[in-house]
Amino acid sequence: MAEYYGEEDEQTRLMMDVGGSNEGFDHSEPHFASVEFLNLQNDQIFDKVQCRKGGVARQVLADTVIIMKATFSHATLYRITAWATREEEAGRLVGDLNTQKVLMKNKDEVMNLAENIVDEEHGAIPIPEVINGHQVLTLKFYVDLGKIYTGPSYPMFGLVKTDTAVRNRFKLLVQLQFLDREPSEIFESPVFRCRTRKASEKAESRTPPEPPTTPASPATSPISGNVYLMLSPSSLSSSSSLPV
Repeated sequence: MAEYYGEEDEQTRLMMDVGGSNEGFDHSEPHFASVEFLNLQNDQIFDKVQCRKGGVARQVLADTVIIMKATFSHATLYRITAWATREEEAGRLVGDLNTQKVLMKNKDEVMNLAENIVDEEHGAIPIPEVINGHQVLTLKFYVDLGKIYTGPSYPMFGLVKTDTAVRNRFKLLVQLQFLDREPSEIFESPVFRCRTRKASEKAESRTPPEPPTTPASPATSPISGNVYLMLSPSSLSSSSSLPV
């Protein structure tokens, strides 16, 4: 079971603020959760481009705003956590770099992708839907991979120069975390490839685009920034086996 930090009355307030109350659901139905990657296809290719920030030159991924849709039942969603990792065969061949799951952070803070709002009308409030006769809640959210640059001690999407089509293959891992039930399983994205933009294309290079919307700040977001679940890569083996 995940650990939650804060007083009991704070948790009660959060359950009201976040939305997605499970009142009115048929609790005789089993728990359900899924994540769809709406604009990411298997073997899709993303280019790294040169940019300069704070006087430091580095390469970042361009045009990599990944939009996702969470669907779940009988729960109050409060956090969406994500990791990046090299695809298994690529990780075996490379033998280092991102062979482990790297938790996405904004500086030293674990990112909560539930705050990356796609639907401006509803914000971070999950939307009720009926799918195949079952009542569920849905939430669209995104991550801009061009702004997720560093892992623990190396670039998040570090590239190798040999056998690049096989070794520079990555995937995203996403987990839904709830106030009133166990976390979901960890959902894997389609595998995608990263490469350095070809010299012939560099003259037309573009900086990574802005996200479709600006995530709500902790002061204004329906999701409080005061509750954090800090997961380390070593905790994944237990989290991934939890029932949904």
